[in-house]
Amino acid sequence: MAAGEGGRLVQFWNELGIQTLVLLSFTFQVFLLVVAGIRRRKASALLMLLLWLVYLLADSTAIYALGHLSAITNSSPEHHLVAFWAPFLLLHLGGPDSITAYALEDSRLWLRHLLTLVVQALGAVYVIYSYVPRSSSTLQQQAAVLMLVVGVLKYAERTWALKCGGTADIRRRAEKWGTVYLNSIWTERVWSHVVDRGDDNEEELLIGAYLLFFLCIHLFAGTVISPSDLDMSRLSLPRGQDVYRLVEMEMSLMYDTMYTKARVIHTWYGYCIRAISLVATTVAALLFQFSSRRGYSGVDVAISYVLLVGTVAMEIVSVSKTMGSTWMCAWLYRLRRDRLLGVLKYIRRSFRAARRRRWSGSIRQYNLLHLCTHEDRSELGGRLASMVGLGGWWSTAHYAGTTHISATDLRELLLKTLPRMDARNSRA
Repeated sequence: MAAGEGGRLVQFWNELGIQTLVLLSFTFQVFLLVVAGIRRRKASALLMLLLWLVYLLADSTAIYALGHLSAITNSSPEHHLVAFWAPFLLLHLGGPDSITAYALEDSRLWLRHLLTLVVQALGAVYVIYSYVPRSSSTLQQQAAVLMLVVGVLKYAERTWALKCGGTADIRRRAEKWGTVYLNSIWTERVWSHVVDRGDDNEEELLIGAYLLFFLCIHLFAGTVISPSDLDMSRLSLPRGQDVYRLVEMEMSLMYDTMYTKARVIHTWYGYCIRAISLVATTVAALLFQFSSRRGYSGVDVAISYVLLVGTVAMEIVSVSKTMGSTWMCAWLYRLRRDRLLGVLKYIRRSFRAARRRRWSGSIRQYNLLHLCTHEDRSELGGRLASMVGLGGWWSTAHYAGTTHISATDLRELLLKTLPRMDARNSRA
């Protein structure tokens, strides 16, 4: 009985294994798009573990499936359509906009992703090149080429976002900017726009947080900023609850920079990639719809429709989020497009979008005192980890923990610190 079940499993894998992998890869992308935002807020440990597993499995599944497509296309004429899925797997390697890195260490691997981009893009080109002579439909060939362009653009975008989100790039930007921006004339304009706006000023605070984001970049880069560098007397700082909310929003923007594609999306080439992707995927879906699908497996045709329709839907969501984001509001504000900015802020207020910028109220900390006063050799787990070469991982996992910070304590600290900065600067 066990042998029979094993034989049926092998038969199923031989017949529908690649189809299962492609659908699983697409499911991972949808999951990451929807769930990745939970990292901004408090979430259960189980859900965070599931997000981490999906993040790791998404790339390996797409790479494995892409590597096996050429063998499937050579097996039977009715399965030649599976070669059309190669660009979609390359697109899946690009990942959704909501997550590029799960940890800071992932950003340091951007060169590895660049090499993977070259290898997998060549693999996808080979699969498409093998598929074109076998396809009787010129429309399907054109659709495959369009999706290949989109896949390469999206994976290149993710690779560049990983580079921009790394600590080395953040330090480079801080050194490039220097302290000249700290006392720029538009800094005063920020606070004249933000302060004294009443209770419903979250959108204005978001704009102020974005326009002062360079200050947050300096702090994360470890740049020493003295009171003489930051002329606090020229600024009318907000007080009370607004200070706390402003810091929350600054931290949220830094999260976007380190762990999402925001730093790359909101550039001229990022907007061009969004426009090209949406148009190309829509045209590819229409070309496939009007092409001949006679002689292909019904399952393969259905999966192709799922990939095309799902990709178009995800592109629409991506463009919508880009157009309605905080970064777009700040861009319109700096261009002084007041009417468009007013419409966008009205839409964002209707959905209470600014409230999603709140942080989780917790910080991951490394307990150096605990590490120095405890030897790993005295603990069974530490000894076993050292034996298999995982001593560093054991120290990180064992001596690190999450510290929850009260919103009241943080608010009081800010209210005490900022007046002292004003006083030091006035005496200088």
